[in-house]
Amino acid sequence: MDPYVTLKYNKIQFKTDELVNAGKTPKRDKIFDVEVTSISDNFLIEVYDVDVFNNELIGAGIAKGRDLCVDS
Repeated sequence: MDPYVTLKYNKIQFKTDELVNAGKTPKRDKIFDVEVTSISDNFLIEVYDVDVFNNELIGAGIAKGRDLCVDS
């Protein structure tokens, strides 16, 4: 498997590099700086596998901004 991840927030999209031959349990430590306008907005996270002819969607999830906030 050669996975990569996309993060979509409003009209902004972020993408990681693919991890070549990462297998089914890849480790990812990429950080994206996102200017959040409302904590009620959704983040769409999608994981793909790079294939020769077509990138295959492996999985997807939605997270609310408020669920990603950390109290300090």
